Amino acid sequence: MNTHSEKRQDAMAGNIADNTSTATSPPTSHSSLDTEEKTAASVTGPNEYSAREQRHSLTSKVVTTAKFPSQKYRSEHNVFQRIGMHGGPITVASIRFPSPSPSFLRKHLHEDGGNDENIERSHGKLDTDCKLERKNSLYHVLRSQGRVVFARGPWIESHILFPKKGKEEPCVDDDDDGIKEESSSNLKNFRNGPIEVKTYKILAFGENNDGGNSTFEGVNGMVFPSSSSDLSSVKDFHAESLHEKSVRNEKRWKLSNLASIVAYGGRRLGFLSGGGLWNSSHNNNNDLGCFNSNAGDDEFATIPICKSRNKGKEAYASYLEVSDWIHDARVLDRDWNQSQACSTNQSGPEYAFLVALGMANNFCEIWGFHSVAPHPDMSLKYTNTQVDDNVALVPTILQCITCDVRCMTYSISFFGWNQSDESGVNNSHPLPSLVTASGTVFGEILVWGAVSNEAKGSRLNSDVKDENCLNETARKWFSSIGGIEDSAKRLRSGSIFETSTRRVSPSHRLKGHLGSIFSLKFWKNGIYIASASDDRSVRLWKLTDLGNSYGDNTNLEDDNKQSKDFIVNPQSSHSYTLIWTGWGHTARVWNVAFASFQSNAGESIPILISAGEDSTARVWSPLTSEKEIAHPLRGHRCESLWSVDECEGIIVTGGNDGCVKLWDLESRLRKLGTCTASDNLKKGIVTLSVPNDSLVQSASTPDPNQEKEFYTSDLDKDVHQTDSISFAKKQKFAPKKKSNSKGQIICGIEFFSDKNGKVANKLLIVTRGGGCFSLDLVLQSWAIHNNWDQSVFSLDDGKVIDLDPSMGSCVGVHPSGRQALVGTTEGWIVMASLSKNRDVHNLAFNRPSYRPAQSMSWIDNNNFLVFCARGSVIWWQLDSAQYLSPKTTPKVLCIMTLGTAGIPLCHAFDSERNNMFIGDSRGNIAFFNLNRVFASDDNQRAAQNPDRILSRVHDKEHVTGITILKKSGVVLSVGNDGCIHHSRVDHGDLKKLTRIPIPNVTGLRHIWNVRQPNGGESAVIGGYCGNDFLVFDSFLGYEFLRISTGGRQRRQDLFFTFADYSRRGPFLYGAAVVVGHKDGSNSIDFHFSHQFNDYISDLDCIWQTHDIKEFYSIGPSAHAEKVNDACWVECGRESIYLLTGSNDCLIKLSKFENDRFISVAELPPHESCVRGVCSSRHKDSSVSLIVTCGGKLSMEFYLLDHQVIQTSGGCKPSINSNVAFLCSYRTLAKSTIDHRMNVVRAIPLLPADSRCHLCLAGDSDGVLHLVVISELGNSRGTTIGNLISYSGRPILCIDLLRCRDRILAFVGTTSGDISVWDFPGTSILKDGNCSPDCLEGKVPNRPVFVFKAHKAGVNDLSVGSLPISSAPMNFCVYISSVSDDQTISICALYISVHSSQLCLKTSFLTVLQRASFSPLKSIKLVLDQSTFHQIYVSGHDEQISLFKLGTTENQQPWIKFVSSSPIGTDGSCLACFHFKKQGCPTRLIGSVGGDGIEIFSLDFEILHAAKALTEANYLLITAGK
Repeated sequence: MNTHSEKRQDAMAGNIADNTSTATSPPTSHSSLDTEEKTAASVTGPNEYSAREQRHSLTSKVVTTAKFPSQKYRSEHNVFQRIGMHGGPITVASIRFPSPSPSFLRKHLHEDGGNDENIERSHGKLDTDCKLERKNSLYHVLRSQGRVVFARGPWIESHILFPKKGKEEPCVDDDDDGIKEESSSNLKNFRNGPIEVKTYKILAFGENNDGGNSTFEGVNGMVFPSSSSDLSSVKDFHAESLHEKSVRNEKRWKLSNLASIVAYGGRRLGFLSGGGLWNSSHNNNNDLGCFNSNAGDDEFATIPICKSRNKGKEAYASYLEVSDWIHDARVLDRDWNQSQACSTNQSGPEYAFLVALGMANNFCEIWGFHSVAPHPDMSLKYTNTQVDDNVALVPTILQCITCDVRCMTYSISFFGWNQSDESGVNNSHPLPSLVTASGTVFGEILVWGAVSNEAKGSRLNSDVKDENCLNETARKWFSSIGGIEDSAKRLRSGSIFETSTRRVSPSHRLKGHLGSIFSLKFWKNGIYIASASDDRSVRLWKLTDLGNSYGDNTNLEDDNKQSKDFIVNPQSSHSYTLIWTGWGHTARVWNVAFASFQSNAGESIPILISAGEDSTARVWSPLTSEKEIAHPLRGHRCESLWSVDECEGIIVTGGNDGCVKLWDLESRLRKLGTCTASDNLKKGIVTLSVPNDSLVQSASTPDPNQEKEFYTSDLDKDVHQTDSISFAKKQKFAPKKKSNSKGQIICGIEFFSDKNGKVANKLLIVTRGGGCFSLDLVLQSWAIHNNWDQSVFSLDDGKVIDLDPSMGSCVGVHPSGRQALVGTTEGWIVMASLSKNRDVHNLAFNRPSYRPAQSMSWIDNNNFLVFCARGSVIWWQLDSAQYLSPKTTPKVLCIMTLGTAGIPLCHAFDSERNNMFIGDSRGNIAFFNLNRVFASDDNQRAAQNPDRILSRVHDKEHVTGITILKKSGVVLSVGNDGCIHHSRVDHGDLKKLTRIPIPNVTGLRHIWNVRQPNGGESAVIGGYCGNDFLVFDSFLGYEFLRISTGGRQRRQDLFFTFADYSRRGPFLYGAAVVVGHKDGSNSIDFHFSHQFNDYISDLDCIWQTHDIKEFYSIGPSAHAEKVNDACWVECGRESIYLLTGSNDCLIKLSKFENDRFISVAELPPHESCVRGVCSSRHKDSSVSLIVTCGGKLSMEFYLLDHQVIQTSGGCKPSINSNVAFLCSYRTLAKSTIDHRMNVVRAIPLLPADSRCHLCLAGDSDGVLHLVVISELGNSRGTTIGNLISYSGRPILCIDLLRCRDRILAFVGTTSGDISVWDFPGTSILKDGNCSPDCLEGKVPNRPVFVFKAHKAGVNDLSVGSLPISSAPMNFCVYISSVSDDQTISICALYISVHSSQLCLKTSFLTVLQRASFSPLKSIKLVLDQSTFHQIYVSGHDEQISLFKLGTTENQQPWIKFVSSSPIGTDGSCLACFHFKKQGCPTRLIGSVGGDGIEIFSLDFEILHAAKALTEANYLLITAGK
């Protein structure tokens, strides 16, 4: 599978040797080549340079060949510590729940929780209600302990499913969670929130390639012996049967006590224990493992595997390497009850089980594993991997079953050998059946029996000898393993168990797919097979009896054992038939999974969930619908979703972005009305007709004493009539002037609560006909209030005024829900009563010079804002009564004038800092410091101008929403341009930060600040994708909600709350969309969550909150494609950040803290791929320059401002990090998409107070782009630089180095040449304009030195310098580089700097050949005189290697191999930095990028010890726990 890696392993069989080379002539075999290279390095074309400017030639060149130690030495002397993966594809993900032990069931199923006698006496005393209560209690306890387990590259991680709720949180009412008081302290802990459990992770196959030659480390699948994917045993509750079955299985199956995960990937198979997955190897005193107070005791541990080699000497590995790629695996434990009853030998192994492996070339291998006591000299020890040294496993291959149809397969799925199987491995019964379905590259599905219990003499087994049957082979194996001592002796003696072989013909060949089949799954006793293919389809196949009517499989479904035999029995009349094909994915479908759902008849029907290359997961119901039954699940910011599964109603998906997403299946289905419900309330949408406006005829001035007549208008049949409310009234007044409108026009719509600000339970509609209607969301009934334009008294003079209702423009409901403000285009603000008392008059007030009223918003019970269309916002304040009356008049607190041509549309008020932010219709944001406004007297508060206006932050589109992140003070705004803009108030001034476009939206309408379970803040955004309204997480892209509204031009309103512990999305939501009809009437489409009717009626315990209580995304948002470049950004001693750029056009900044990453910011994407990133910082500065480059010769500059905020009371200071856009670099000539910048590097210029940096970038045409950038920026937002044409060959790598007041640039190209350039290192600012002309000195147009380092292109280079103690002005500069020719090149330049002039004295070149058997892509040079000079390299061999750099007496550099370690990525980029934490030794932290980023570290204390041992020529042996 990996030829380069295998070749390299074969070449590493020699002993370690010193690669030190003297400055002598190279070997004869290299003489001609060396002469050619020296000539190329010393001869210059006649038109390039004059004789006086001739380039220097190399003083000496030496070519050596790398010699590596043996693989055993490399494995046992690994100095690297692998920390983890940041990003990378999620290849498999699942949710696991505990399988309760008998002691746990005794505690939770019976009140006395006592002995078996009490249990037997209590069986007949449990009534139905008590059983149901205990069932719910047990179910919630077990479900609360669920864990999400997934594989990211070679790493396996285990995370808690439900976050900690807090120990001090009050218990939830019994009616809410269905849990009653229990005597058990465990249940009390559950009510207060699950005990906090840490996250576990481990390398699935260890840190080294110690088990074989395969270098592929990725995990493709996992089997979980100690946990379950559902709680069906608890759902089908019967206390007696559940307890007895648990006791029987505890004595019968022992594998769950040993291993928690069986992982496989590539050709590797590994066994793990711990990880919080309830195997008892680490929690012998714990009933369940989930209430373990000492969580550190349950760390992952590798179970070593014994192997015999080196003349029978016992050896151990962390994994077993098999002969082919593994697609699926099943584990069958030994039935210890039957085995002990039938066996006279009681000294057998403690553990013995079988493992079936489905291989890529369409065959199956059966392996037997049994336990032995590990040898005292076991050498399997890692720096970052715990090893279970209590037991080791001995593998034995028992049988190889080959399908007659030999072909390459992309998927294999087993049916059988599950935990629910009643029979295991024993001596008295045949093995359970195991059915195999394999998907070929030709679009065909083959179903065949890997293990079958057919009678002897049948056609299936007619050619199989009795001694070659798997049953007979397994019996022989069990007899041969004997006791532990006998097994150990047989292992050490090197004896091998004879393996049997068998060939099987396929029982079924299913044809229908038009491409390769990537996934297969069985369901319902093997009756259904789901398949996913390259042809973008999902298909369902059903096992039918051709002899009976179509689909009549009742008896087959009821008999689990019989169904497996019938599948592969050639004499059976059953056959698989294609019954359904699902089309919907727009790209290849990678995976498919089954889920169960209750149909209308109460029976379980199959639900399919598929994941594909179109970045979506889709939900299907093949037996009830041809189309999807829910909106596609969108939440991954990548193309490919590799993993999908459903566990206990929760869908879990994993993709290329390195994140695991969680979805609630039930809520997704019910939103489209697919659940079983008779009333419309549970279908998620109802349509209600808006009542007709009152037919009002009145005089211009109404007479209060005049008699009025009331009548009820003809309302829609859905309107609920009550005796206490009159629906409409008609008054005998003189007719008003006719309106031009021909139908009902709604001027305002808003959700509100009439229970003091809790979750909205009503909807207010205000029309331009004077109508004022409120809809009760629970009863689905309308209440008709007084017309808002009738009986209106002016608060200025107390007189009745005549208002034209057709001038109504907006509405705003008081937080109490008792009154509503209605604004008009004439500037009047009407306070309309919403009470049932119809004698209450409406009150009005205005500010004549400020009109018309565009919208209104309440700040609190006493303050509200009126947005005027002419660019002003009026802040009105009520008295302490909190509502208007004829005796109270609101006062104007201040008037804020925007000073722009736009109409104010939205606002955000920061009450802590007294800042107001207002967005308008022209894309501007105005900032008002209200401390300054309120400090002035009342006369000066009118027409206050903004402190700052950010112009066109959303182009010229509407600013539709603003919110503030409380912790950081960052202001987030959204608009119709589809972007989210970040800004921040800094020293009283609002400054722009970044502007991020949101993909796949046509306009954004709302933004909310949401608090995450970990206490962090994020933004949830509402916007449009075509006619669908979406609610999603802006940073993660997770889609909570999708509603079809008919377009964003319709009037609508929305509310939601996350206040629940069991939903990943809005717990309650409601959306009202106005739909106009041709007859002039209107209706409301009311969309709501399926829990709405159950909870909205009890508002005493439901508050509208935006606190998310559940994890819906695990893992930081990472890149979806290959990482091209990465660099560490240092901001003082407080924090370290990793900056990465990728082919997905994104740039991400992540904070490294406690050996893990925290996502900080995502920078605006490039138009094409990002090829290079870098940073630069002046010493002791809190600001770092960030530079990115990519396609179309684009280069962007940002500032990372890292502020440490000191807190009072001795608390730990908080850190505030913000990224602000500085400017863009553009060339004058137009660039094409394939004309790109390949690399960029930056370095600070002197003096430091100039705050300038030199940036040098190289493009694909061989041109250098020199830019001098200032941290102060410029008003244009763009900058230009100098273009330096060089060789015409694409530039691949650059590095910069300061030598006193000079800057040396080292440039590598595709020709294999490295050139050295001399640039001035000091800047002189001219009139604040920063450009290359401000450099103190001449910008060169040619290099000072060029040498040929490689035969192929220079992929990467790294430089460093050391001062020469004998001459302070002299330096030794080391240039290290790598290439596709698998060589490492080291050039030593000895230079001197005098009077700002650089002089090159001598140069030495050493080339290390065959440093790898695959292309080397990245290199990092670390000069450290305290230990030794280090060279780190990585490449396509997925290894990180450390070499030692030294020099001979003749100043010739030499390179010596030290150590290497496998990594989980292809090594496209490499970055290192020295990390010093207070009280801890200095560590070197490195990152290797590719498909994800792997982080490694290296302890310098180990390097010091290695150096001392090397010099002393001693061997150090260490021991420890």
